[in-house]
Amino acid sequence: MNKLMKFGLGAVLGLAGATATYLGYQKMVDKMRRDLLETIREYYSDLDIKVVWLEDEMQADSTFNGGLVYLSDNEEREITFNIDAQATEIKENESEKL
Repeated sequence: MNKLMKFGLGAVLGLAGATATYLGYQKMVDKMRRDLLETIREYYSDLDIKVVWLEDEMQADSTFNGGLVYLSDNEEREITFNIDAQATEIKENESEKL
């Protein structure tokens, strides 16, 4: 019985450690995404932004694909871009009417 209790305690501690690590990582990723969205809104603050989006998956070079929809002359337009997660630099790809 003693070995079984030790095994159970080890399993519980292992799960608790894994859960704490996952939650810490998720909290860091959520903060990074909030900061990137805030940077995008500040960069395009002169536009009447309706929606901003970022893809969930980061590219290999630590950039995110994203875009936004804004109102210009009563027409909706879309801008797509890449944003560097480390340097927070925005590189526009294209702008088009919706």
